[in-house]
Amino acid sequence: MLSTPQYASGHLVDIGCGPGTDFSLFSEVNQITAVDIAPQMLAQVKSHFPQYQCVCANVEHLFVANDTLTSHALDNTPTNNTSISNTPTNNTLMLNSANSIYSNLALQWCDDFHAAITQIQRLLRPLGTCHLAVVADGSLPELKALGFRVNQFMHMPSMLNAFGVNEHIEAEHCNEVKLAPAQKTQGINYGYQSNLHNEADRVDNMTGELTPPANAKPHATWQLLDAKVVKLTVYFEDLKSLLYSIKGVGASVVDDVNATSKIKPLSKSQWLKRIELAQGLRTAKGIPLTYHIALIHAQNHQ
Repeated sequence: MLSTPQYASGHLVDIGCGPGTDFSLFSEVNQITAVDIAPQMLAQVKSHFPQYQCVCANVEHLFVANDTLTSHALDNTPTNNTSISNTPTNNTLMLNSANSIYSNLALQWCDDFHAAITQIQRLLRPLGTCHLAVVADGSLPELKALGFRVNQFMHMPSMLNAFGVNEHIEAEHCNEVKLAPAQKTQGINYGYQSNLHNEADRVDNMTGELTPPANAKPHATWQLLDAKVVKLTVYFEDLKSLLYSIKGVGASVVDDVNATSKIKPLSKSQWLKRIELAQGLRTAKGIPLTYHIALIHAQNHQ
């Protein structure tokens, strides 16, 4: 997602860091804070990247009304993989303290995506940037073919609504919308400056262009630098490993036949039927599983 190091600089905060990401190639980054709701994940970060500051927190509730941190930082005391020190440090997250925020396949876990983006904006410095990859609507269609029902992911217009963009913009209207700055990228593009939009904006059904009314008053909140949905297909050797993999992105499945009843383990015959169906999907690379990933790069103009 941050394939070019110039996108990040200064203090970088990794939201939903999991076991940690190596940012050593990002020469302009001089401080890294790893944030995760799970202490076990932060223990792994400490083991792999002892120089990172770790904060155990839910991104939806980073700061309370008086702008104090609702989480705690974890010190650099050596830990093993089953425990972690909870001693507060003097380097906890502060308002407007991050130059860059990175989040890779974590924000789809949020109960309130809008609240998460609000907290991210409060964490960013003016003109700071966020770089997000989020599992989006349309992901995991193969599971439906296998007779499973998957929990619903957000669609891109709803995500962009959290950045102040009119949610009435649909994917089919956005293929030719110009990016800011103007550039073309692969995938479905949704690029435009959200600080030009309000609830009265309208989309031209022929061109997909967003046109604010003549009396619209711009409000400076976010500028979308790039926003698109890309398709990513991964492959698995067997059905068991495929189903296990989706837990890491916040997905879950139930038997579509019994979707309205209490969730029960599949019977042996039901499981064998799913294996047979999965083999029917197999390609030379393995059993496919397709994700639609929303990539959002935005700059804070608050």
